[in-house]
Amino acid sequence: MKLPEETAFDFSSLRGVVLGGSAVSAKDKRRYAQFLKKHGAGDVLLFNGYGISELGGACCISGSGTEDDSIGYAVPGVELRLYDEEEKVFRTRADAPCTGVLYLSSGALATPMLDGREILKLETISRKPFVTTNDLVRLDADGKMTYLGRANRYFLHEDGRKYESGRVETEIARQSGIESCGIVPVLHKLHHDNIPMLCVKTLEGGEGAAETVRKALRQVFCVEKTLELDQLPLRVLIAQELPRNANGKLDLYAITQGAVSGQTYRVETVRVKKCVTDLRLLPLGDEAADMIRSVFQDIAADVKSALPYHKNDNTTEENTMKNMNPFACFNGMNQMGSQMMNMLMSQMNQAGQNPAFFGFPQDMASWMQQMNQMFACMNQMNQQGLQMMQQMFSQNAQMMQQMFNQNMQMMGDLCKTMMDAASGAKPDGKGEAPAPAEN
Repeated sequence: MKLPEETAFDFSSLRGVVLGGSAVSAKDKRRYAQFLKKHGAGDVLLFNGYGISELGGACCISGSGTEDDSIGYAVPGVELRLYDEEEKVFRTRADAPCTGVLYLSSGALATPMLDGREILKLETISRKPFVTTNDLVRLDADGKMTYLGRANRYFLHEDGRKYESGRVETEIARQSGIESCGIVPVLHKLHHDNIPMLCVKTLEGGEGAAETVRKALRQVFCVEKTLELDQLPLRVLIAQELPRNANGKLDLYAITQGAVSGQTYRVETVRVKKCVTDLRLLPLGDEAADMIRSVFQDIAADVKSALPYHKNDNTTEENTMKNMNPFACFNGMNQMGSQMMNMLMSQMNQAGQNPAFFGFPQDMASWMQQMNQMFACMNQMNQQGLQMMQQMFSQNAQMMQQMFNQNMQMMGDLCKTMMDAASGAKPDGKGEAPAPAEN
């Protein structure tokens, strides 16, 4: 499909195609069908096949519809069990619908021993040997199975939490515009831990690639909600090409070794009333600055709505600081600062369960207690500063009043002296002043 358009193909004799080796989405099957028809094929039947080497090949096969993501139904002679990792039990078709790690068994199952050595680990279930596929599948009531991802494709991060990278890859790969993707753990210096990074190649590429990936993530985590938000990749790397191994599968090891280059983005959630409604991809810059910017962006809306200085709903005037006396202006600035600090402390307390996110010490309770004591001290100093400013303001007012009174007294005395001189009175008020000169 990637060969030049002028390449001649003739698929007029083609009747059916069996797809195997990796999961194939309905979206991809439609693409394949369109390509075949473009080159002369008629109504070609497309089947999904699924099998493992330990059972000699095919174990399941799907119907011929192109609108189906499933890996199909177990072929005759193949038995299946689904291991529920949470309940620690094996499920059968009678328990469907259910989800679990797929175990298979048949008469074609390979022997576990070779030359006295164990080469295959088998699990005895209901007195029969089963082999694990390490694939997580969903089993419907009619026996149809859908591949959800690799059960052994995960890594631990954030205090040992399990990140199901196989499931996330499968869900994102199903979305429109995504050609291939893989998730690898990358060390985040501020977290002091691994975080999931989605490496992805889109069908179209170019400037619209970031928007394609954003829409795919939004569809999975905000619209369909097939995955929980704690499985959201924190980084996205959009590449022109993704390396593959000799079997044609994505070479995740090569990716972790830096074999992929491209634009890296930070994934940011958009919340409305604490509910995530959308996602943003922001070009990754300085990570420390990005973290600080993100923290203050989260509280910006709360601070803005809580500020005491905003447009009055009843008038067209704005209650701005320029209309206030100096002390009220200073007091208002301190109130705003206090609100911002309180909101920031609230955000930090909410993040207490994950101190590594901010690069804080692991003993978060002790650290937060020290921080609260520090802010209490700062608040006390602030109050003392306000009292001092009030005292200075009052003292200045008193001094200004005293100076005004003294000036008025001096002006009164000077005016009286001038009036006395003009009326001929002596300085002591007795006798007469000399007659004024003619000029």
